[in-house]
Amino acid sequence: MATSSTKYVRKTVIIEASRNSDYSSPINGADGSKYVEEYKPHEFEKREVLAVTSAGTTIDLGMYTTIEDIVIYNHDDTNFVTATFRTNANGANNNIVEVEFGRSVNLGRRVTVANDLVLIADTADCECTVEIYGTT
Repeated sequence: MATSSTKYVRKTVIIEASRNSDYSSPINGADGSKYVEEYKPHEFEKREVLAVTSAGTTIDLGMYTTIEDIVIYNHDDTNFVTATFRTNANGANNNIVEVEFGRSVNLGRRVTVANDLVLIADTADCECTVEIYGTT
């Protein structure tokens, strides 16, 4: 049972299939083994940031091994925020998403950890909330 002092929890699920009710004739995976799925330690981070104009605000993703999801909330009433990030599919090219005022955008797991997330406000600084879900 997880307690307040628990740092990691591992859950292992084994799925066995058979042609017989007593599992005497198991159906194994393609590699001859049972299917085992293991979850890595996950990290959740919520940041309140001020997206500034011109140079923008950089959000370091270096602590993560993989990104599971990033959600950006723009709390401004009039200005949009441009989120710049990179993905494996797009290589060295930047991906650019505009977060409209009063809205949020979900970047999903496309974001690579090798490059940081940058938020640039349009014409005035914008208060934003950034939620990052990933493995460490």
